[in-house]
Amino acid sequence: MAPRKVVIRPAPGRGKGYGMFANELIHKGERIYPLRRLRMSRSQCEAFVSAHMPATSKLLLMYGWGEGESYVLPLGVEVFVNHCASRPNSVNGVAQRDIRPGEEILENYAAYDTCEPWYIALAKRFKVWLACR
Repeated sequence: MAPRKVVIRPAPGRGKGYGMFANELIHKGERIYPLRRLRMSRSQCEAFVSAHMPATSKLLLMYGWGEGESYVLPLGVEVFVNHCASRPNSVNGVAQRDIRPGEEILENYAAYDTCEPWYIALAKRFKVWLACR
């Protein structure tokens, strides 16, 4: 994927912050962005989150997810992909249909937020909302 395929800019709507938008036509099946992720064990995640200030811990829990006994944290531009359960056009950085220039890249977070019981408990401890609840 060439970097010019997408652009990061303010997203429309109250409180959305920034979003990722197609800068040119992205075809169905095309990789939109590379997956760059940090993986750590459940125990490492619990220790790491507990060692940080509550605001930092909330961010780590909001942007990451539990996957079995592992914690996964995205490290690349995928953190700018916003959630949309009703009309996602991407899954894990792959276009599910043609995406027109100017269109926001949207994913259904629940599709890969497995919500392991240990992760739900950790998120509740820090009062973090998860998409799969």
